Amino acid sequence: LMLSSYAREKGWGMASKAGYIASAIGGRPTVAATEEMPFDINSEKLRKFKGWLNLLRLEGWVILGFVTFITVLMTSAMAYAILAPRGLTPTGFAVAAVQAQGLAEVIGPAAWYLVLLAGFLILFSTQIGIMDAVTRVVADSFYLASQKVREWTKGDLRKLYYPLLYVFFALAVILSIGALGFGLAQPYVVVALNSVLGLAALFIAYPLQILVSYKFFPKELRPHPITTFILAAGAVWYAVFIVGLLAQVLLGVRL
Repeated sequence: LMLSSYAREKGWGMASKAGYIASAIGGRPTVAATEEMPFDINSEKLRKFKGWLNLLRLEGWVILGFVTFITVLMTSAMAYAILAPRGLTPTGFAVAAVQAQGLAEVIGPAAWYLVLLAGFLILFSTQIGIMDAVTRVVADSFYLASQKVREWTKGDLRKLYYPLLYVFFALAVILSIGALGFGLAQPYVVVALNSVLGLAALFIAYPLQILVSYKFFPKELRPHPITTFILAAGAVWYAVFIVGLLAQVLLGVRL
C-alpha cells in the first residue's frame, strides 16, 4: 500500500498522470486526478507496464521484503542468544530492556544505550511512516468522494493532507499523554493496539485489492493466481494476528 504512494510520488508509469501531494516547502502543486485513465492494451504498452511492475517488485520483494526479513531474523537470533541461556521469557518492552542489559554485560555499558536508542528509532520511524500513509489514504478518500473538497482544494491535495496530518499528530499526542501520563495504558499496550489497527487495515485492503483486480482490470493486467493466493493468505494471516493481539492486550490471554 505504501509502495503505491511511493510510485505515485515518483511519477512512475501512469502515476505521472495522476498527480501527487507536493512538499509543503518548495513543492510544485499538481492537480490530482479524479477519473481513471486506462491505457490502450497493446504489446508496447504491456511491455512498459510489466517493466514498471518489475521495478515495483524489486522494491517490494528485495529492498523492503528481503531486507526486513534479514533484520527480523538477526534481531530474533540476538534475542534468543541473550534470553535463552538465562532462562528468561520477558514480555512487552521488557524484551528490549533485558537484551540491552545482556549486551551491556558482554561488550560494555554503551550497549545499553545503543540497543534502546536503536529500538526507539525503529519504532519512531515506523510510526511516522504509518501516520504519513494513513493521512494520504484519508486525504485521497475525501478528495475522491467529495466535490466540495475538490472545489475547496482546487486540486491541490496539500491543502487537505497537511491539516489532516497535524490533526492526527495532535490526537496521537493527546492519546499518548492520556495513556501514559495518567496511567490509562502501558506503553506496550499502546503500541500493540496501534499495530492491531494497522493489521486491520491490511486485512480489509487485501480482499478489496483482489475484488478490484478481477472486477475492473482488463484480463491482461490482472495479477497472477499465485499473487492472488498470497494476498488471500495474507488476509487470513493478519486476521490471526488481530485476534491474538486483541486477546492478549484486552483479555490478558497469554499466547
